[in-house]
Amino acid sequence: MKQIFKNVVKGLKQVGVETIEQGAKESVKIAESVITGKELLGGITPMSESEYDQKKKYQEAKDNKEMEEIRNQMKAPGRNVSGEMEQVYREKKNKEEEEERQFLENLKIQREQERQEMEAMKVEPGSKPARGKMGGQGKKKKSSEPDLELSQVTQTGEARGKME
Repeated sequence: MKQIFKNVVKGLKQVGVETIEQGAKESVKIAESVITGKELLGGITPMSESEYDQKKKYQEAKDNKEMEEIRNQMKAPGRNVSGEMEQVYREKKNKEEEEERQFLENLKIQREQERQEMEAMKVEPGSKPARGKMGGQGKKKKSSEPDLELSQVTQTGEARGKME
């Protein structure tokens, strides 16, 4: 048992040593591949005091100009949303009224045309209507039913109040 424990400790020691050696080799590789700031930004030189002051003034002027534009925009009157909503409501209402007026006008025209057709179809009391090729010269069939007025006949042609 003691021997097994010694072998496990020895194995762990060997694994630790190998891990540290590998880590050291990889660290060296990483350090060699790192690009320094100087290599990356090689052509940059420090600014002189006058250049720095000039840049600072330019930036301040630019910032002040932007702030002034924002202030002017805030001072300018905004959209009159409630007025726009009222206008849209009125336009919609006017459109609906116009559509309704047009519909009623079309309905009136249609009814007038129907009335004219009905009058054209009515038979005048003194004239006889034409009855096809024979011109009304055939024998009349006698009907067992009396002549009915239009108000006494249903839509299916049956006399009202009579049951067969």
